[in-house]
Amino acid sequence: MEYSKMTVRDFIRELESSSATPGGGAAAALGGAMAGSLCTMAASVTLGREAYRDAWTEMESIAGEVRSYTALLLELMDEDPRVYGSVIQATRMPKTTEVEKEVREACIQKALKAACHPPLEILRTVAKIARLLESLLFKGNPNALADLGTAAELLSSASKAAAYSLEANLKRIEDASFKEEILGEFCYELSLVSGSALLAEKEMTNRLE
Repeated sequence: MEYSKMTVRDFIRELESSSATPGGGAAAALGGAMAGSLCTMAASVTLGREAYRDAWTEMESIAGEVRSYTALLLELMDEDPRVYGSVIQATRMPKTTEVEKEVREACIQKALKAACHPPLEILRTVAKIARLLESLLFKGNPNALADLGTAAELLSSASKAAAYSLEANLKRIEDASFKEEILGEFCYELSLVSGSALLAEKEMTNRLE
């Protein structure tokens, strides 16, 4: 199912249903995509304004880059529930005999590892947008300040939501080296987004006082 092509109202209905998918991962991707769109808007309202001519080239570059990240997040909005569906299918495999139990557990472990990819990619992509947001804050049109503040909050929430999905999957994975590798990266990416969000909050406070 392509959740990214639904109306907002229909997607909300899907989220509130009793189905296990879509869930937090898809919501995280959508939040990141909305943040990306706000960043692109901030760059767009800077372009063409004579007062910010020196920043036009950079703003044009940022707008193009963020658009690509937003598009990826919308793809991940669909990929996350699709991949997690394999985990659900694996848990429904027969487990009467010892052989069936072993096969089932192997399939669950494989599916859980695959299910770590979408939220990790959401986190990576959100962190890339967060780094570009910093340039928008200091070089972009100040009329978009509130929009950038909103984007920063959405990025922060999206990164934490993606981390929750990752942690839920990792908790059930038995491969210690895999868990250590994923944990190391997601903690790093999470710290980057957190730093950008704090910077945006401080800048918002300073300018709006």
